[in-house]
Amino acid sequence: AFQVLVTTPVVGNKALETTLRGLSRTKPCPPLLGKLLLMAVKQQPNLGQFVCNEVMPALVANEIWSEKERWKGFLLLAKSYAVEKPPHCLGVLLTLPYKQLRDVTKIAPAAKEPLTNYVKRHAQNAEMAGLSKESKKLLGL
Repeated sequence: AFQVLVTTPVVGNKALETTLRGLSRTKPCPPLLGKLLLMAVKQQPNLGQFVCNEVMPALVANEIWSEKERWKGFLLLAKSYAVEKPPHCLGVLLTLPYKQLRDVTKIAPAAKEPLTNYVKRHAQNAEMAGLSKESKKLLGL
């Protein structure tokens, strides 16, 4: 069913975005949201920035890490989008608490350099000012 949902031209990007936005704000997170997100961005790469800008921040706001199975799906998304070039989710990842940011760097060690570079480029932003000492140390700052 997900395959049909993300590949059929009948369901446009706007409808899919609206659905994903709504599901990402639901608490507890729907069990299959991670699978749907991964399929959606694989089939429709143009959804990547939407997922990074809209869906992932909502999942962080809902403390997705408290739902172990859903957290695994989030980490897979993070691994895909923890890169220098858009679409990327670096700003969102830097809002994670230290322990969760450490999880990201464990599953995606290559994310550490882009995260560090992002902090250096955006050091004056309010979100970077809130980065914990532990997180800064994790990133070598």
